[in-house]
Amino acid sequence: MLKLARIVVLFLVVSLPLFYAPLAIAKSYSIDNVTIDAFLRPDGSMQVEEIRTYDFDGDYTFAFQKIRSQNANPNVTGRKDPYNIENIKVCELADNTKNCYLELGENKQEPADSTRPPGFYYVKNENDGPYIKWFYRAQNTKKTFLLSYTVTNAATRGQDIDEVYWQMVGSEWDIPELQVLVNFHLPDGIDGQAIQAWAHGAEGRVTIVSSSLVHYNAPSVVPGKFFEARILLPSGTFTGGAVGTLTRQDILDQENEFIARTIRENRSSSLVLILLLAVVVATILVNIVFTLSQIVLFFKHGKDSREPKVNLSGTLWEPPSDIDPAQVEQLMNGTKSLSPKSFVATLLSLVKEKRFSIGRSDEKQGFLIKKYRYFLVLNPHEPGLELSSIQSHLDYLLTRSVGAKTISLQGSEKEVITFERIKQFFKSHPTYIQEFQKTFEEKALKENLAEGYFDQESHRLYTNHKPFLVPVLTWVVLFVVRVLMGRASMLSPWQDYLNSLMFATASISIVTFSVLAITFHHGEKRTAKGLMEVARWKAFKKHLTDYSVTKSAMIDSVIIWEKYLVYGTLLGVSGKALASLPVKFDESNATYAAEHWAGTTVIGTDDLSHSIAEVSSVLGSLSHSISSGYGAAGAGSSGGSSGGGGGGGGGGGGGAG
Repeated sequence: MLKLARIVVLFLVVSLPLFYAPLAIAKSYSIDNVTIDAFLRPDGSMQVEEIRTYDFDGDYTFAFQKIRSQNANPNVTGRKDPYNIENIKVCELADNTKNCYLELGENKQEPADSTRPPGFYYVKNENDGPYIKWFYRAQNTKKTFLLSYTVTNAATRGQDIDEVYWQMVGSEWDIPELQVLVNFHLPDGIDGQAIQAWAHGAEGRVTIVSSSLVHYNAPSVVPGKFFEARILLPSGTFTGGAVGTLTRQDILDQENEFIARTIRENRSSSLVLILLLAVVVATILVNIVFTLSQIVLFFKHGKDSREPKVNLSGTLWEPPSDIDPAQVEQLMNGTKSLSPKSFVATLLSLVKEKRFSIGRSDEKQGFLIKKYRYFLVLNPHEPGLELSSIQSHLDYLLTRSVGAKTISLQGSEKEVITFERIKQFFKSHPTYIQEFQKTFEEKALKENLAEGYFDQESHRLYTNHKPFLVPVLTWVVLFVVRVLMGRASMLSPWQDYLNSLMFATASISIVTFSVLAITFHHGEKRTAKGLMEVARWKAFKKHLTDYSVTKSAMIDSVIIWEKYLVYGTLLGVSGKALASLPVKFDESNATYAAEHWAGTTVIGTDDLSHSIAEVSSVLGSLSHSISSGYGAAGAGSSGGSSGGGGGGGGGGGGGAG
């Protein structure tokens, strides 16, 4: 299950940021309301008051805003003169009071960027317009700021028309601006029927409320988009301002072209979004159908049948077979994965097969706490000794990779492998151990398949990982859809619905991936032979667990006792319980057990139990080290926005930090 958990976590780590990245940001802010009032004067100037409400999540100390003074496109506006912006002030609004900040001189601007003194601001006049930065203290709260300034030559006097062309919100903001409301207050004495107005850029509306008020609103202006106003007034409305070259007809032609272009783009965008909607819906259906088919497939080819009963008591006194411990663990868990218990039990099986014996130092060692040290003692290959592929794999690791050394033990030179050396090898060679573990599992699975314990067809089905392409390709589709949505017009009414469907698709694909991960993890179906083997091993485990408590009969066979040690370790019986198994050996068997399994010549039952307990403690420590080594590292009229424009002054962008 640990590997399954890692796979699911990895998939979530890679995929979720595409849709849930904002949740992981340490701090963030939003601009929830924008209200702009622009007061046009007969001399062609314009007094602007911009009120923005910031909602801060985290600690913030400054905000900034850029106002463009250059014409983005003089051919559209018909004016060459830049906009002249003066009298910039920053105030904070709270509790119906206005607290205006103090302006810093040029020589104090750079130090302020470091100290960030609250209640101060500065203005830096750059080539393309003023840059305003102000300082405050905000922590998980809302603040409302008023930025005011005067555009001394806001009006453009054309050949037969007067015009105001101004970006209320520029395209360079860091975040979306929500609920944008803009009011242009016109000079007195204008014929309301002679007023014409257009909105450009973001989705919004313009309304000529009266002969003295033109109202603009947009639900949101996202980064990369602008929101722009263009208002035509009768010639002679303004006595000052910049001189323009366009006539009324030139401007009408421009706006008609903008409108026609917007209609074409909206039609194209709507078709694209409808197509994207169809793709997302199809992707949802594919994931649902595919997930259901995988569940049905698992119940048909991956899920085990009911285990048979071994006998009425449900216990067996002896291990039902001599298959490798690693095979037993795979069979009982129904998966390829193996735990460190299989490693330790296989090591003990090598001791049982007399490939190794367990040796003990002649004397206790240690500085404060003295203990015997235990070793694996290499025994010469006996004639006729045949190790399984699983045992041979571990034998190679111990004798070739870990390696032995020669020491004096009980009066003779012997080749030994210390348990400390094994633990150190696992810690210092994690990549090698991962490959060993992978091969260890594969060899055990190969044996189980060859011996008919696992179903060959089920194995073939669940080792083909192509089904995982479905959730992966789903996320590729979602990524492409999101990119195309970013390029499409925002005027389509389907966009919010599409966002919701994409969220649903992402969630369903995670379910699909989880179902695949679970079914593939448990996809090794056991045959009837395998199920009977599992039932027998469970019956033996039940007996072993009960026996370690009741000790109802003495063990007089060293062969059975060795099997209890090997398979008891695998089945989770504690080392203390195994060490205290009641034995009644004759003298020769007792001597063999003491020398071969405990590295001692003492043949007393209590001494043997004590020695086995110490060996079990060492093996428990080894199991922990192995576990650590596994795993990876007109007035009254209104209209909508067109997609043209981009030629007026103002705009720019801003942010906070």
